[in-house]
Amino acid sequence: MIKELRAVGAVEELPDGRLRALKRNYIPRELTDNQIRLWGSVLQDVGTTLEHNLMCGPGDRPRFERRALSLTVDRKALPEFEAFLAAEGQAFLERIDDWLSGHQTKEGDGVRVGAGVYLIEDPSKRNAKRRSRRRRLTS
Repeated sequence: MIKELRAVGAVEELPDGRLRALKRNYIPRELTDNQIRLWGSVLQDVGTTLEHNLMCGPGDRPRFERRALSLTVDRKALPEFEAFLAAEGQAFLERIDDWLSGHQTKEGDGVRVGAGVYLIEDPSKRNAKRRSRRRRLTS
C-alpha cells in the first residue's frame, strides 16, 4: 500500500524514515485487491449500521443514518451536483477527520468510528418509472 501511495504522490518519506501525507484522500482508479477490500469495508459499515438500527432495543441509541435523495433531478444538472458533492463532501469529511484526530486515545481502549459520504446515482429508476407510466397510458 505504501508503494502505491508513493507512486501517486500521496505520501513522501522523511529523512528519519517516517511518512508524511501529501494528500488527505486517495481513491485508487484500477481494480486491485486493496480496492475490493475497501469496498467490502464500506458495505460492511453500512450493513452493520442498518442491522444495529433494525435490531436495537427501546433503550438503545440508534446510529445516525440519513440520506438526501430526489427522483426528479434534471440529468443536465448531474455534473454540477457532482462538483458540489466533491467540494462540500470533502470539506465535511475533513472536519470529521479533524474531530476524530482530536479525540484519539493512546490507550488500547479506542473504538473504530467514522462517517461516510457517497454519491447516489441511479438513472435506471427514473427511466423505469417513465416507461411504466407510458405503458399504462397506451394500454
